[in-house]
Amino acid sequence: MSKICPLPVKSFIGRREILDKMYQYFNSGHKSQHVFVLHGLGGAGKSQLAFKFLEDAQTNHWYVW
Repeated sequence: MSKICPLPVKSFIGRREILDKMYQYFNSGHKSQHVFVLHGLGGAGKSQLAFKFLEDAQTNHWYVW
């Protein structure tokens, strides 16, 4: 059974610089487990940013779900 992650809200504008850092980090070529910490005040968009990253990863087939 696979889990389905929520999609980002339609009005998600994104924080391109953070998404780019996440893409670079997770595509660094290392075969080990990766952990990327998003932190900030409540309501700053951390969850939406993570949902957007996962949506892009699934769309681009970066990971096997």
